[in-house]
Amino acid sequence: MPELILMRALHHLGLGRPEGSAQALLSLLRLQDDLRHEAFHDHAHMLLSRIAYLRDDHDEARKWLRPRERSV
Repeated sequence: MPELILMRALHHLGLGRPEGSAQALLSLLRLQDDLRHEAFHDHAHMLLSRIAYLRDDHDEARKWLRPRERSV
């Protein structure tokens, strides 16, 4: 399921629909947190940063690129 959500996000982004892409990526992050599955976490953060950059929201873009704390 996470793979399909990531593909949907990329599809939206490719069609010029960054809002749809951002919504899919946020859903992906929530699902991965629920499943404790982090395979696409970094990809989602990178793409959300890119979307924020396209909106000229550089602070938001930097927020998504900050290293996240991982539990040990």
